Amino acid sequence: MKREFKRDGFSNQIQQVIPEPIRKRTSRHILVSGLHPTDIGWYPQARQHFRMRPTGCGEHILILCMRGCGWFEIGGTRGSLQPNEALLIPAGTPHSYGASDDDPWSIHWLHFLGTEAPLFLTLLKHGHPVVPVSGALVSRLEHLFQETCKILSDGFSQEGIICASQSVRHLLALLFFRNSSFHPRTKAPQTERIERTLQYLRERVEKPLTVAEMAREADLSETHFARRFRQHTGFSPMDYFIHLKMQRAARYLTLSNLQVKQIAAQLGYEDAYYFSRLFRKIMGTSPAGYRATKIGATG
Repeated sequence: MKREFKRDGFSNQIQQVIPEPIRKRTSRHILVSGLHPTDIGWYPQARQHFRMRPTGCGEHILILCMRGCGWFEIGGTRGSLQPNEALLIPAGTPHSYGASDDDPWSIHWLHFLGTEAPLFLTLLKHGHPVVPVSGALVSRLEHLFQETCKILSDGFSQEGIICASQSVRHLLALLFFRNSSFHPRTKAPQTERIERTLQYLRERVEKPLTVAEMAREADLSETHFARRFRQHTGFSPMDYFIHLKMQRAARYLTLSNLQVKQIAAQLGYEDAYYFSRLFRKIMGTSPAGYRATKIGATG
């Protein structure tokens, strides 16, 4: 008996395809041109699901496996896709993929384009197309897939496509940059040291620290550390640390009844006036002014 394959038509599936004339018109918008969806969907228990594109697809493809499993072949390399894994296929790359016969996958999928889209694919490790997804992140990604589908199901207005595009941008940003199970291939050992130091600063935001102490945490010389830190963040180490402190101060001003001098002391500043000058420089208003504005906005 000849085996049957299916491109779609699965029970309870969701599929949204933006018509090409609408896509071409809206893709010129500045909030859409960088990154936008063209098709998106959900295929649950997609038994006999199979796609083959010998010349590739006109869009980049993202597949997130939620349950079950499947396989793929990209550029002659074959692999499997398991739950909590995402598959990325660059546009124009010959490929095929399908659900497992024994345990067919349930997948969220997305086709996307934009001037910024190829930048995400350059982050794949050694070109390997599978990205592991941390358990804590999977539900957030699923929510963004569902939200994007819902936005597009309400119609293809320009406002809706702008909103869907920002949702896709958020989805990819989380996948690549807030995913504890994945580190972009561009990260060198020294970059990882800087990121470890950033966590060190966040954990010690209420303490005084010197650049020398930060450099020791990164196991780099002060000069080398400062140069690498600025390349990675765009700030000097101390400016970055001060910004973290002012961000924490803003939280205290909004959510607590602590006096300004108490907040200053909490963040390691003995001189409340110096603290207030720093706060105004970074936040554009005094601590008292910031508190009055936020309380007025939320009251």
